[in-house]
Amino acid sequence: GDQSPMVVIKIRDDGAVVWRRTFPSNWVLPSAAALESGSSCVISPDYKRPLLHMVWIDGTGEVRHQEQLAGHRSQAVSHTDVCTILYSQSAARYQSKYFLTSFDRTFKRVWTVGVLDLAPTGGQYTMAALADGYVVAIGAGTGLFLAKYTPTGRLLWSATDPSRRPADFLVASGDGYYLVGAGLKDRYSLHVIRAH
Repeated sequence: GDQSPMVVIKIRDDGAVVWRRTFPSNWVLPSAAALESGSSCVISPDYKRPLLHMVWIDGTGEVRHQEQLAGHRSQAVSHTDVCTILYSQSAARYQSKYFLTSFDRTFKRVWTVGVLDLAPTGGQYTMAALADGYVVAIGAGTGLFLAKYTPTGRLLWSATDPSRRPADFLVASGDGYYLVGAGLKDRYSLHVIRAH
């Protein structure tokens, strides 16, 4: 939802609605991840406050856990049966810090790592869950920032390319991922890059 009630719907393969849940209208621009157990985690920023609403919904549509976390924007992905989010918090005027945090099924924080200390507030970012961890892309003031983390949050590598625009999407594929967008700054072109 964007200033409308946020709605989460489970739909069968044939298109029939299994269940529908409505959440408050100040929950906007949600991100969700399906988990192996048939449940899902939904993360939604609050329209009025720097707060993230986190909801764990089971396969029958029941809200099993609900928590809040200080933050502005987020993206959720799943790795096996855990929910991991990339989110931002205000750092300085028009700047944000980015964090990667993993939660268990009761929204108990398992680990948190700082990803990037300063990036433009409201900028583009994306992440994907891979078989061997997570990959993160953030539009930093200095260019495109990429990093890869293990399933336990240990940084494997990071790099910044000052010649590239922010990525639009990261899509997991087999043992790697596709980086979509991230064209050169001086050109308006779409790039699709396959990486491992």
